[in-house]
Amino acid sequence: MAIAAPEVASAIGDRHTLISVTDDEIVPGSDQGDQAATLVLLHSHDRSATVEAHGRDSRVVEVVSRPAGADQPPLAVDEKHRATEVARSHCEAVGGDRIDQLEGFVILSVESDGTHHDSRVADVSSHVDHVARPELLTWVDLTAETVLRAEVDR
Repeated sequence: MAIAAPEVASAIGDRHTLISVTDDEIVPGSDQGDQAATLVLLHSHDRSATVEAHGRDSRVVEVVSRPAGADQPPLAVDEKHRATEVARSHCEAVGGDRIDQLEGFVILSVESDGTHHDSRVADVSSHVDHVARPELLTWVDLTAETVLRAEVDR
């Protein structure tokens, strides 16, 4: 089942991230025998939505799209790298002189009440190492590829 299938492509737009592919479910009882089921999970940055593409035997059978504010999967590795790049670029642009000495740690951001943002937001904390206190905290909107807020911890 391809991301390029027309119904999937229209749901995800041009800017999207593949989150996961699950290929292990078997659906019994069809007139053609058992069918392999596939779930492709994506996040559309163009549409600010989580997209599930359900397939059977390499064909798309259903596409489900949910707004980012309703539900979001964990960040993909590519998204974590992009969030770190955006945070670093921002820090360099405002004169941050230590950013090259720091390592970025990234998690999916949620609102204070635990609900999801209406866009894909990552919290990037930058530390000398994983046990050190963060020196820079950056909230990166991956949908808009902008920094929402940055704080230097002194």
